[in-house]
Amino acid sequence: MIYKKITDWKLNAFYPYVPILKNSAETGGRLSEIFEWIEAKVPGTVYDDLLKAGIIKDPYYGMQSLECEWVKDRWWEYRTDFCVPDTLKNRNVRLRFKGTDYKANFYLDGKNIGTHTGMYTPFVYTLTKEDRDAETLSVVLESAPDEMGQIGYTERTFTQKARFTYKWDWCPRMVHLGIYDDVIIEDFGNAAIEYMYQKPVFENGRWHICCELELTAFSACECKLEFDLSYNEKSIKKTVKKAVLNKGANKLSINLPCDDVKLWYPSGHGKQELYGFEILVSDENGISDSRKTKIGFRTIDYVQCINAEEGSLPYNLVVNGEKIYIKGVNYAPGDMMYGAMSEQKYIGLLESAKAANINLVRVWGGGLIEKEIFYETCDRLGLLVWQEFIQSSSGISNVPSKDKGFLKLCGETAVEAVKTKRNHVSLAFWSGGNELADQNGVPVTFDDENIALLRNVVAKYNREILMLPTSASGPNEFLDIDQPGKNHDVHGPWKYTGTSEHYFLYNKSDSQLHSEFGVDGVANYSTLCEIMPEDQLYPVPMDDHTVWRHHGEWWDTYGRDSRIFGEFGKNEISEFIKCSQFIQAEGLRYALEANRRRAFENCGSIIWQFNEPWPNSSGTNIIDYYLKPKFAYYTLKNAYRPINANFRYDKLTYVKNEVFMPSVYLTSDTKESGLSLACVIKNERNEVLFKKTFNDISVQKGKSTLVESLKVIVNADKFISVSLSVNGRDADSEYLLLVSDSNGYSDKKCVCDYYDKMMGIYHNKS
Repeated sequence: MIYKKITDWKLNAFYPYVPILKNSAETGGRLSEIFEWIEAKVPGTVYDDLLKAGIIKDPYYGMQSLECEWVKDRWWEYRTDFCVPDTLKNRNVRLRFKGTDYKANFYLDGKNIGTHTGMYTPFVYTLTKEDRDAETLSVVLESAPDEMGQIGYTERTFTQKARFTYKWDWCPRMVHLGIYDDVIIEDFGNAAIEYMYQKPVFENGRWHICCELELTAFSACECKLEFDLSYNEKSIKKTVKKAVLNKGANKLSINLPCDDVKLWYPSGHGKQELYGFEILVSDENGISDSRKTKIGFRTIDYVQCINAEEGSLPYNLVVNGEKIYIKGVNYAPGDMMYGAMSEQKYIGLLESAKAANINLVRVWGGGLIEKEIFYETCDRLGLLVWQEFIQSSSGISNVPSKDKGFLKLCGETAVEAVKTKRNHVSLAFWSGGNELADQNGVPVTFDDENIALLRNVVAKYNREILMLPTSASGPNEFLDIDQPGKNHDVHGPWKYTGTSEHYFLYNKSDSQLHSEFGVDGVANYSTLCEIMPEDQLYPVPMDDHTVWRHHGEWWDTYGRDSRIFGEFGKNEISEFIKCSQFIQAEGLRYALEANRRRAFENCGSIIWQFNEPWPNSSGTNIIDYYLKPKFAYYTLKNAYRPINANFRYDKLTYVKNEVFMPSVYLTSDTKESGLSLACVIKNERNEVLFKKTFNDISVQKGKSTLVESLKVIVNADKFISVSLSVNGRDADSEYLLLVSDSNGYSDKKCVCDYYDKMMGIYHNKS
């Protein structure tokens, strides 16, 4: 039971080992801290506290993150007042640190009570009688370990620490340190609940909850266990059991039948019905411990995609007997200073995902095992979760580490992650990590010692959830249309590959699951204003501008956009942003619609990336650090709609009087009949080149239906626009296809006008 969360601390920096020695060996004098003690918040991060104290400048502005790279090399001491009240004198009392980043030493009144390494496992300490009189609690974090960033050798990885802060293509090197999760004083009677697993099971036409408990008894005792299932805050079923506990570790398994429960469905497929579930453990002195949680009732299964090759993994998710087409996004950590990230930002990001018709978020292996608020929100919103263990590729070598110390840490992290996240009804996949491969660059399998260890953990504690060895799980790691039959679960590309090449690629793709790919685009103007001076806000190749490069690096679209639209003048920053975001939105939307047209031979798309932890000048994200959507957010939302009218075509740019031969499709998540689809094609002079309404269309659940193939002459000088609407509504889908001039360039103004028009429509609908 939580007595108190400790949130208010003081913080200071030291040179390495100074807090251990404390006094000079030469003079005997006290070894000093580096600056005055500052206020610190827990959960939090050293960077956030330093920023608020004025010791560092805003690391998100300009190139100021470079001035903060010293932070990881210091030792940091957190200090706070400590008090155990007399009201707990007859209770067992523990300290629980849910997340320390990274290696931490713990002290009560200067007495070392333990050392802990690893972000994702808690440090737990039971207070002795003498400890209860302590007045000061302190934590000394050692310098951050020298781990791999994005570029390096995966086989040399030795920590279970979020690697993205060591530098990735969408964030700087800003290595996190801090107490990033709750610090709790907890109290118990004779028994403490360590873990509980309340697993809803449907068997013989009836639901029951298989409840597995791990308890610690501080002394042998007889306990009463009370289980309360509630709906809308009202108890609907109470069950009482008795158990005799031996001193030490105890395991109990109890079956609780349930009747007439309502099912939980992923977003877009039904309601997210959640039940309250409480466990009270009582001994002779009253309540010893208790836990409250939410549970959802759903069945989950996995089948192969239609026409899948022999040996393909069962990527197609089935919930409550219904095939679910994955409309996914890759979720990057929400902030470089993730310890200080607010619950409101977690909720805001995930609510934005649901609003975009997304039904799955992949929690990427180079990032975090997220805080509970993330998974609780996914449960509530119906967002399925693909959770990766903390491993990622490194470019030079992507072979999973076999270091014995690392495997021990990796196993401990996996056990803690599985035991704490398995209760979430939104959990749908486990994965060994991101882009892990053997020496030949082939995605790893369960034959790898590292991956086998993780699979054994999942099999032991959460066997009903599918584990994939890695993402992409192959046999091709990257989409290669020249090797048909080998694109089972693939990644890439992350760029718009060309005004004709992009469409050829996705029209020919035979991927079963496309679990990471994207298109880049320049940030919103308001975001650029937040990160660089106004006099630097002009279109420029990143090679020629260090601040733009520092905030984007790999995602320079200037060359791409200049090839399509011609050079951008120094005063054309608005045009540059709109053209760049148009290409991102166009490329991403087309890929999603092309994949979905093949459902369920293709069982889903997971785009890279939804969000960013740091404000970039350009990137593959569709919502920025400040939670402001880019144009691509809205085109993804359209592509993921329950009923989507869409166009298949071969290229983006045409010449005047060329023959245009697209196909009109209707894609639906549900079985529908009697639908009408209106198609109108116009040129820039608002002249109608084609107009027809197709009536009495029937679509199958989860399928795409070819409505008609067209043949249209491109009688236009600048563009043709395509409008598709279902059942007489306002345009459900609008496409802008470009006409090149004699120099091979497309008109910027028409793209900017289209951008302004569509963003106005999207904002009004929002």
